[in-house]
Amino acid sequence: MSTPILMICAEESSAAYGKKILTHLNEMGNFDVFGIGSKPMEELGMRRQGKSEEMAIMGILEVVKHYSKFKKIFQQILAEVDRSKCQTALLVDYPGFNLRLAKELKKRGVKIVYFVSPSVWAWKKYRIKTIKECVQEMLVIFPFEEDFYRQEGVKAEYVGNPLMEDFSKELLDPEAMAEKKSRMGLSPNDEVMGLMPGSRASEIEQHLQIQIDTYRALKRKKPHLKANLLLAENISRESILPLIDNDIEDFSIIKDRPFSMLQSVDHVLVASGTATLVVGLMQKPMLIMYRVNPVSAWIAKKLVHVKWVGIINLIFQRELVPERIQQQVNVKELEKTYLKIIEPNEQERIRKELAALPEILGHHDTCANVAKRLVKYV
Repeated sequence: MSTPILMICAEESSAAYGKKILTHLNEMGNFDVFGIGSKPMEELGMRRQGKSEEMAIMGILEVVKHYSKFKKIFQQILAEVDRSKCQTALLVDYPGFNLRLAKELKKRGVKIVYFVSPSVWAWKKYRIKTIKECVQEMLVIFPFEEDFYRQEGVKAEYVGNPLMEDFSKELLDPEAMAEKKSRMGLSPNDEVMGLMPGSRASEIEQHLQIQIDTYRALKRKKPHLKANLLLAENISRESILPLIDNDIEDFSIIKDRPFSMLQSVDHVLVASGTATLVVGLMQKPMLIMYRVNPVSAWIAKKLVHVKWVGIINLIFQRELVPERIQQQVNVKELEKTYLKIIEPNEQERIRKELAALPEILGHHDTCANVAKRLVKYV
């Protein structure tokens, strides 16, 4: 008889990790995994009460708009926990939903492992109380988070960063990068700007057009500049094409594995999020940007207590690469800042500093570590 395990992987990056964790679980025993995940997770045997591709919503107003759908999924999950007598859960990121769920799971005696910490060190520190009361173990993906949690009296362990499982120094080989460009009809000397607007529908809405407009403005000053739009795994070409003018020159839409896509570009305009760490590991100079609707931004401003929003700058605890948020996200400001980061000397400085990232993060079999930790609580 299979043992039930609840798994919540409600965003694109979470589902990518969830797929790997589920693969390890399938090798370790007979588990009946259910919850929220992606289509690939379903193909590995997960029973989905919710679809990750429909739940990646960012911003307070956006969440309110979808509240009834989230509430229905929340109730379906609890009903399945009760029906299956599930006693173990893995919650991945997605704190607004997962911490509310954790309170209900605790009432049912469910043991909770939490992977990918909420940014309680940056904002909403009051969430520590719920974590201490409900979570058996916090598995974190940045070294500084382990010390933070232990100081707060929470059992925590740095299990490595899952991105390191897909990263190798061979990706940085100049010949491999030149070959990647060649396959796209580019020469090794072509200067290519990467556009990474994000993985959520709301991020595409907020960022895509202004990234394209910024590229156009830069191209007027650098006529030979080309651009690749790098799509997240959950964003389809079909959904993007109606949003893009047909008259954009030297512009390609790429959908591939993140590290592979970045081999084809020289520098990147990137939405804040996990993508900034991928860009950093590939040692690409970048400008980090982020924008949400004004009401969500006003509320966040009252609650956020960190100097930087980009993961890269948080890891290094300084502004290694520039950030522009909210009102600063306009073509004039982005163009001016981007021209600075692509100056040869500045590009070289950024690349050299980013080269330290693999050593800081270390090499761990992260998703296997998570699966092993989870099974201990079954």
